[in-house]
Amino acid sequence: MSMKKGPNIVDSVINAVKSHSSHLRNKLSYETDAHRRHLAHKVRSESMLWGNKVKTDYHDRASDATDRQWETVIDPILNQRPIDFSRSVDFACGHGRHSEKLLERAERVILVDVNPENITHCRNRFYGEQRAAYIVNNGFDLREIADGSQTFLFTFDSMVHFDAEVIDSYLSEFSRILCPGGAAFVHHSNYRENKGGDFRDNPHWRSYMTAELFEKLALQSGFDWIEQVMMNWGHAADLDCVSLIGKAKRL
Repeated sequence: MSMKKGPNIVDSVINAVKSHSSHLRNKLSYETDAHRRHLAHKVRSESMLWGNKVKTDYHDRASDATDRQWETVIDPILNQRPIDFSRSVDFACGHGRHSEKLLERAERVILVDVNPENITHCRNRFYGEQRAAYIVNNGFDLREIADGSQTFLFTFDSMVHFDAEVIDSYLSEFSRILCPGGAAFVHHSNYRENKGGDFRDNPHWRSYMTAELFEKLALQSGFDWIEQVMMNWGHAADLDCVSLIGKAKRL
């Protein structure tokens, strides 16, 4: 008696799993692309405010305060831990006022800014400086920098204006590019009001962010330790926070 051969159950299950996996990959790819487009929109609407149009109102005035800020705020925090400055990133570098300080300590500094005008200014400012490299990034990742290639990342008076979603995206990138034992100095907002609102409605254009939320995001992004110092800005007490975050050394 002959029997008609039915479908192989194992093959059917494997094909179903493959079909589901393919659908899931396509869905995740779509969601990732959609999220990138969402972040890119935020960046376009906010980050181009800090180019040559504010050279006198912001960049020149901020440059005058650089030495004082390093003496009273930045160095006292950095001196709390041994920092390897050898391969540094000046993130959201603006016109390079902090890049100059980093070049005094580092073997190489990568200057990163989303605004092409700022990178052009820095190329001219540091013309002939062989230890400087320049990147115009897309505003939400650092894909041009290799994994684990940097020892230190610095950003001051920039991320205070960033949306929380953009900060979250960047923290994962900071963790990715830093080597074991690497550290990041991040000046960010501690303004706890107007969640979801326009940062330009807030004191000193601070975005919504808290020290506690930043700590949670940093640890979720792969950082192993964090030290935080609250900071006044103008007459606003504790409006800002400096977070020194780092990755543990491998044994």
